[in-house]
Amino acid sequence: MSETKLIHIATFGKPVGLGGQIKVHMNINDYEIFRIFYKKFSDRDGNLLSLEYLKLSRGKIVSKVINCNKRDCVEILLNKKIFLKREEINKKILNYYFTEDLLKCEVKDLKNKSIGHVSKIENFGAGDLIYIKKNKGKNFYIPLNKENLIDVDLKNKIIIVNPLKGLDE
Repeated sequence: MSETKLIHIATFGKPVGLGGQIKVHMNINDYEIFRIFYKKFSDRDGNLLSLEYLKLSRGKIVSKVINCNKRDCVEILLNKKIFLKREEINKKILNYYFTEDLLKCEVKDLKNKSIGHVSKIENFGAGDLIYIKKNKGKNFYIPLNKENLIDVDLKNKIIIVNPLKGLDE
């Protein structure tokens, strides 16, 4: 699998009930995009995972593993990582990026002035935050959302942001 880039897209959680269902914790923010690819998910070695379906249940994702009709069948999956080949995303969705793609990108403001670069992405429970290491001054976080992230140019490794007034000072 060295030639194919695998993206850690989710992790299996705890079993749900007795019939082979299991929680799935997404590593991306868009359930609709996540749902498009569930038949293409694999393990770390690139072996396809046989998932019957995904569904939202009380804000959480639950999956059913094919031919797994008992709780003990899915218990072994707890904390196992779920991967997707990067080329699967590129084939179906243009201009999609993963948060890891943003690391080390130069960050510029709306006036094209360089602010710094992305040094890490963190999530403390309320959504992804970009940690910007400034060229000068105090480093800061901005939420990874459409209001703050204006444009992403992965080819040139440049991100245009519009942070809240005062954050970038």
